[in-house]
Amino acid sequence: MVTINHHLDTKNTCYLYFKNIVVEIDKTGYKLIRYQDLDGHVFAEQILDREFSAKKIKKSFRKTNYAKFIYNIAGQNINRVKAFLSIIGYMLHRHKSASTTKAIILLDQAINELNTANGGTGKSLFISFLRYFRNVCEISGKDFDSSYTFALQRANPQTNIIAINDVKSDFNIEPLYGKLTDTLTINQKYKKEIEIPFERSPKFIISSNYIIKAPN
Repeated sequence: MVTINHHLDTKNTCYLYFKNIVVEIDKTGYKLIRYQDLDGHVFAEQILDREFSAKKIKKSFRKTNYAKFIYNIAGQNINRVKAFLSIIGYMLHRHKSASTTKAIILLDQAINELNTANGGTGKSLFISFLRYFRNVCEISGKDFDSSYTFALQRANPQTNIIAINDVKSDFNIEPLYGKLTDTLTINQKYKKEIEIPFERSPKFIISSNYIIKAPN
């Protein structure tokens, strides 16, 4: 049996893997690391299909189209902008702590007392951004049943984020609780089940046009 030493994010440090270099990010900034200098192994599926250029990131984030998008969906409210940026940081950072594990839920601000909304407010675009930096398994929420044995069969050990898009009004989040806080077991039809340890299991983000009700 071969034991693989996976290269992981830490509590204070996040890593992005590009074709030419690894970018180590913390609260003070970033630095570049060669693959041969890493203290762990990186799977090919984790490496982004593009090269990193320090010159390109000199452009201020607030001047980019995505920053403008965040500013607009936040209602041009700086506190809400910061909340969205915190969500992005949480989803891109692969480190997990059992005491702070969360599922991010994106809802329309305009949901009314009848629990209906028109959608089209940028939730899917927000999730699509994450795919540029992490392996995202996107699952349609229209026919998603969280209690179904094979509900997550499209995910794999290299999946960093599971995105369930546009779940129905009767979506039941309770069966996902164990998947958020413990070893994630993925059942695939006609294949052996896959067990992903908690520290390497994907984070969840869910979008809906309806208020998601938690069990009493």
